[in-house]
Amino acid sequence: MSRPENHRATAPLFVVALAACGMQTAEDRAGAAAALARGKSLLAEHSALPRQATVEGAIEALEEAARLTPHDAQVRYWAGRARERWDGDEEALVHYRAAVAADPELADAHRRVARLLHEGGEIEQALAAYDRARSLGLEDPEWCLGMGKVLEDLDRLAEARPLYERAIALREAFDQAHFRLAHVLRLAGDAEGAEREMEAFYRWNAVERDLALAREAARKTSGDPAAHLQVARLSFQLQRDDAALASMRRAVDAAPQDAGLRLELGALHLELDQHAEALVAFDAAIARDGGNVEARLGRAQALVALGRPSEAAAEYRAVLAIDPEEARARDSLEALEGGGGR
Repeated sequence: MSRPENHRATAPLFVVALAACGMQTAEDRAGAAAALARGKSLLAEHSALPRQATVEGAIEALEEAARLTPHDAQVRYWAGRARERWDGDEEALVHYRAAVAADPELADAHRRVARLLHEGGEIEQALAAYDRARSLGLEDPEWCLGMGKVLEDLDRLAEARPLYERAIALREAFDQAHFRLAHVLRLAGDAEGAEREMEAFYRWNAVERDLALAREAARKTSGDPAAHLQVARLSFQLQRDDAALASMRRAVDAAPQDAGLRLELGALHLELDQHAEALVAFDAAIARDGGNVEARLGRAQALVALGRPSEAAAEYRAVLAIDPEEARARDSLEALEGGGGR
């Protein structure tokens, strides 16, 4: 896929010169805020369903925001994120450095600076940037992987290993962390451990490949709810919750009267402990199919989590009116009433 020349021509290296004194008008700030919101929305859409036009639109919007407010840390951070999506590492690094200059406590921007420096061969600078991100409280799976790779390059394998293990503990589906851990274990003489991690790598990497195929199918048939549902399920399996929700909403939008899709959306919200959102989705499923036992059970579960046990008990009774043999409803109702939730 070729890079669009028009975006390369608007490289952010010239942005600061356009407003070096930082004298933005209220109109500039309002325009930047609108462009930032548009760019972030397009990036979220691209994460769920990658399209060239979407990421190009995000770059255009966020570069416009950076032109209007070049010293805004969030604007520069998100402009860097957009550039990274289109292999614009040089431009992304400029934006991230501007972001941390404007807000030295923007931890994820430091991590992204570190990753790009490491890829450019600046290992010691990358190590310092990763250390800075950690000092600000960042220790997510991506940080663990990146810092581990830097330590590997410095032949500090004993320090890299626990970072890869930590990345996997935080996100079991992180295929690259399994791969790097296998490499370190093999060098340490632990062939059995290395083999175990490679098996995990192949397992999760197969899901990654399935997701790529599902995204391509969804891109080609954007109106097919089943395609978006498959993307959502695979994204959730890989612990990419935001992408899973975005794809699930696309499936619902493609078939708004489908009670089953509303049920799936509610179940996803429930898995993510988003109980208020789950309740809305289950209500929508029940409105379309009043006899949907699974939606009513999910609704009751959400109500319990929201501290509304009396309403949950009524929902369990509604389930038993539909199916008197439904053991989950009976057991849950007995637990509620036995616990004083009547």
